[in-house]
Amino acid sequence: MSNLFEFFSLSGHTRDPYSYAPHIVVNYFKHFSLSLVSRINIQNDQNHFVIFLYDNEIGFKFNHFSIVSHLATFLSFFFFFFLTKSKIEMLSVTPPLETPNFNLILRETEFPICKFQFCRYSLRFQKDPSILTSSSYQITSEVSEASLKSFIAACQDRPYFLSVDNIFEFQLLCTEFETSILFASMENFFKENEDALLLPRLLFCIEHNTDFSSLIDKIASNIDNFIDNEKLLEIPEEILCQILSSKTRNSSNEHKIFEFCKNYAIRNKKETTSLLSFINFGALSINEIRELSESKFMPNTISTPHIMPFVLSLLQRIEDQNQTIQNFRTISDNLKGTIQQGIIDVQNSVRQVEDKNKAEIESILQINTSYDKINSLFDGMKREFNDTQTRFGQTSSVLNSLKSDYEIMTNEIQKIHAFRNPLQGIFFNYRKNHQNENPATSGFVKILTPMEPNHRFKETNLLEYDQPLLDASYYLNQNLVEEQNKNWIDFDFGDKQVSLFAFGIRTNSLGETMAHPRDFEVLGSNDRENWTPLLKVENAIELSGARKTGSYACPEKSPLFRYIRYLQKDTHYMYKDRFGIISLSAIEFFGDVLPETHHTISL
Repeated sequence: MSNLFEFFSLSGHTRDPYSYAPHIVVNYFKHFSLSLVSRINIQNDQNHFVIFLYDNEIGFKFNHFSIVSHLATFLSFFFFFFLTKSKIEMLSVTPPLETPNFNLILRETEFPICKFQFCRYSLRFQKDPSILTSSSYQITSEVSEASLKSFIAACQDRPYFLSVDNIFEFQLLCTEFETSILFASMENFFKENEDALLLPRLLFCIEHNTDFSSLIDKIASNIDNFIDNEKLLEIPEEILCQILSSKTRNSSNEHKIFEFCKNYAIRNKKETTSLLSFINFGALSINEIRELSESKFMPNTISTPHIMPFVLSLLQRIEDQNQTIQNFRTISDNLKGTIQQGIIDVQNSVRQVEDKNKAEIESILQINTSYDKINSLFDGMKREFNDTQTRFGQTSSVLNSLKSDYEIMTNEIQKIHAFRNPLQGIFFNYRKNHQNENPATSGFVKILTPMEPNHRFKETNLLEYDQPLLDASYYLNQNLVEEQNKNWIDFDFGDKQVSLFAFGIRTNSLGETMAHPRDFEVLGSNDRENWTPLLKVENAIELSGARKTGSYACPEKSPLFRYIRYLQKDTHYMYKDRFGIISLSAIEFFGDVLPETHHTISL
């Protein structure tokens, strides 16, 4: 009797360990061989109807209240033992005490429990008899020992504590052991602490790779409540970008958002962060905008919905300043007219006095007195005019600063356009304004090559940006086995000159390994003898393959040049004659064309 094992399940909502559901009996007989059973004990007293099957030392106990619902099960027992002619004995068995007799193992640490009490809560244990016949169970959930101890206390009818720190691990354990009874208390905790749990819940979902999309908008709509929370700095950058770019984001203090983005970059030892792309620049101060534009924090790209209102605001400020300057000029002109009229009046008075009587000293003194008054008035007007000129100079300085900021923003917007649209620059706009005519065949530009290419892969194909001609490609092989700076394409703009700030390129469509450019330079010249480097690209991995596009910005906007040269140094695939092969489907330049009869991009 020392190994007697009592097997039970929950029935309805009762927690009586001696009440059993029929499916548990069925599961038991699926798990144990019927041939192993040699003895059955049936005992009926005032409290319980007891059936014990021995040999495997297994016992079942039923309440009188559930005996009717399990009558079919009892009859099946008797029918089985009648067929097998098993011996029936009357025995009295004492129910087991609620003492630890089972171990839950977390990693390598054992936690003793009373499995009979635990089964009252765990549907997982009730459905799987193989667990109960063993002496231990290995926990698969990644939780802390403190959370496990709290969970065990809840399943052993002892007091337990739920907090922001353990609620999610508690939920993992409830899911693993299928303890539906405990879910109600967790749901109440979630409702009472919804706002406080948003950030911990997001971090938990990220760590366990579960869906967190519903949390993004909730955090974004209350971002001011979380911006000072240290846990916000632990969230990955791409998820913070989703929060800051959410349409529900409602911040009354964009300055704190700006400071948070800077601190995030510093904490992660980065020069800048993409979070700054989603700042509302219109809500920042002039000093903050200047700090951002003049520092390493300036992001490479800026979200259009946030920058365009700021640009419009900047343009409005410039317009207001121009109006102020115009008003100052009007005042200045009026002062000049007043001064000139005063001088004329004085001169007329002097002439009148001289004509009347030069001997009349008194009249002369009166005239001198009037003259002194006029001089005093003149000096006052002169001082006011000087003050006006000083204010005008200050206004001009502010205007120049605003113009400089506007030029910086314009250059950044143009570069963003080039990176997003590698084939929409000078040649694209020429075609748009000239009925889609190829610039190389119309005389706008002349393309020069070291040798005449095959007519199927002619150089004019480089300026065809629409299918099917976009895939026609240019191809020339000079059969060079070493790099000699002879693998080039020149663009002659004739009587025009270009100033470049970016360059776009598209690989050929002839094959994935067909001499796609790896290292190349862009140079400018006015005599085709002396060349100035404008752009240098090495290991352009993004161009390794067919029909790949890339945009590359010059370190600074170039001077004006008549000739632009594309010089290819090496390819991604190590063909022996690769130093003489150029095979591209398109080339584009971004910048200004002088004289101003051709336009670049428009935003």
